[in-house]
Amino acid sequence: MPTDGVGDSTGDGASSVSAKFSYLAIPITASYLGIGSKSNMLELGGGPVIMNLSGSGFVESDDEKVAAGGSYTTLALTALAGYRHQPEDGGFVFRIGASPEKIFGAPGILPWGYMSLGAAF
Repeated sequence: MPTDGVGDSTGDGASSVSAKFSYLAIPITASYLGIGSKSNMLELGGGPVIMNLSGSGFVESDDEKVAAGGSYTTLALTALAGYRHQPEDGGFVFRIGASPEKIFGAPGILPWGYMSLGAAF
């Protein structure tokens, strides 16, 4: 699935700089909903996240143009811990919680969160 990404450029007349970056993440998670009432539950889960990051850039002056770029695919693990409101007979669904992420090869843990609104049938 190609993405256009985000980018920017600037210049002063004699030289210019431009850069572009894109990020694609595919989470594959499973959740457990066995704690709580039938409509209000503690949601626990987790799974892998496949990530692709790519970027490119140019530095151009009157007599020279230098380009750089690359792509990197990596794997991360994510966990889910939050609240889910989902009526037993269908209707409005609301979820909110924490989903920290550990990227293999990177230091630390990213403190992500989640929220979703929807409907159950």
